[in-house]
Amino acid sequence: MSKIPNKAVLFTAYDRIGYLARTLDSWRNVRGLEDWYFYASVDPSQHSQAIVDLFAQFTRDTGLSFHSTHLNDRKLGVLHHPWRGFEDLFNNGMEFVVRVEDDLPVSDDFLEYMDWSRKEFQDNEDIAAVIGYQSDFQGDEGAVLIQEGFSPWNWGIWKDRWDYYIRDTWDHDYTTYNGQPGHQSGFDWNLNTRVLPERGKSCVYPAQSRVQNIGEHGTHARASDFPQSASFHEHYGPVEYRLVK
Repeated sequence: MSKIPNKAVLFTAYDRIGYLARTLDSWRNVRGLEDWYFYASVDPSQHSQAIVDLFAQFTRDTGLSFHSTHLNDRKLGVLHHPWRGFEDLFNNGMEFVVRVEDDLPVSDDFLEYMDWSRKEFQDNEDIAAVIGYQSDFQGDEGAVLIQEGFSPWNWGIWKDRWDYYIRDTWDHDYTTYNGQPGHQSGFDWNLNTRVLPERGKSCVYPAQSRVQNIGEHGTHARASDFPQSASFHEHYGPVEYRLVK
């Protein structure tokens, strides 16, 4: 039997069946998925069985060898849920983990981009994370940028970054903020405006987005404030990635 990979996709989901089905459809086209450990973590809801069934069908359709689906004993919530997944995977031997969500479809080269960046920047201590989303066009399809700021829309991190300054600074309950309680709170704002700037860290971004947002409705989403990427494409041919200064 082949050795279990040391890189993982952490897919968190709750109760949005329609979004998850659409997003998993995009993942059926992703190249290189068989080289990753696929871990689906599901918060319990009235739709738990339907969510678990969607993941089961996906793993059958894609023929994945390395995968598991875990239904949490209790609802962990939008902030704590990804932290728990990262912690479990890193504690079980993973060296790089990409966290993805149920309302964020990806391009077919999403994992090729992640894997190239994982290897290219693993020894660059100035880089905190690899981001999959880009709001608009910043270059051609192979261009990769180093930018300040953090986006939570499908991102990957190395174990050492997790251990050194992300795990223990994580905002699990909106208790970090800028200016006044509740303003710019949550783990994403905490990383974006406090943790990474204070440490002088940047992130890797694609010049053209490998992620699209379809989540009009959710804990932190509403139809009146619904950003989408203008540069996202579902399909890319083989791409030669390169860092653009």
